[in-house]
Amino acid sequence: MIVIVHAAGGRWPDRVVGPGAALAGGVVILVALSLLGSVLLSSVANGIAMFMVFGAGLVAGLMNTIGDALSSQTLERIAHDISLALPFAALYQAGLHALAADQTGFNGLLVNLGPFGSGRAGGPGLDLWAAVYLLAVGALAVFGFTRRDL
Repeated sequence: MIVIVHAAGGRWPDRVVGPGAALAGGVVILVALSLLGSVLLSSVANGIAMFMVFGAGLVAGLMNTIGDALSSQTLERIAHDISLALPFAALYQAGLHALAADQTGFNGLLVNLGPFGSGRAGGPGLDLWAAVYLLAVGALAVFGFTRRDL
């Protein structure tokens, strides 16, 4: 993707590893949630649940953008809480923020807005929370699998 962006726009991103790790971490959390759902739910129900969870994460980013534009502390707090409950959303926002941190002008505005909300810095505890969340979801999936009657 980085090569395609460079070929199309002539620009290399300033940061690659941090945003790439944040986005990959978000994917890993989504996969773990899907694994947990597959242990507890049927295939169709798990697909629907994962679609709803993913949509909730995207809505949190959009709510954050709207709350910021309207200066609504309540809306921003709700979006923040959803991002903590679904850390893949917070990781996505942190990755988007890191990608656009050094951008200025119209390009910075476009990248910061993003298709599903603006980027927000993750803070020092986000990576630790994401790791704890991932371990908890994995432990629940293992526990649920051991309890299933195969």
